[in-house]
Amino acid sequence: MIPNFRDKDIVLLNKNKPVKRFDVVKSDVGREQLAFFRVIGLPGDKVEYKNDNLFINDEQIDEKYLVDAINDAHKNGGIYTEDFTNQWLGDSPVVPLDSYLLLGDNRENVNDSRFYGYISADQIKGVITYRLLPFNRGQHF
Repeated sequence: MIPNFRDKDIVLLNKNKPVKRFDVVKSDVGREQLAFFRVIGLPGDKVEYKNDNLFINDEQIDEKYLVDAINDAHKNGGIYTEDFTNQWLGDSPVVPLDSYLLLGDNRENVNDSRFYGYISADQIKGVITYRLLPFNRGQHF
């Protein structure tokens, strides 16, 4: 989840908080057991990335938490998030019921829903609500 989280960060995990779009969650998927991911697609959402722009249900959405990373990629002549749609992950044009589309903030170097597919609700172990340590970075999400 670099640049927003780093190894050895200590966070508060709320296991009872309802999952919302752009929450950071802890999830066990594949080799990334209990890794942090950001919730991009909710059940029933149509999700598409085109030219580093996120579209949810055909509406363009800003990813404010990635502005610096996206700008750096563009300065170097690249893109930060490769183009894709829900249909790359399965037959459905929308996120299935009781599932989520999760992406890491370090899009170039992470296995997330683009690799594992949709993540079921029971694979989400909780929502990160607060960074306890280190103190020198923002605490709330």
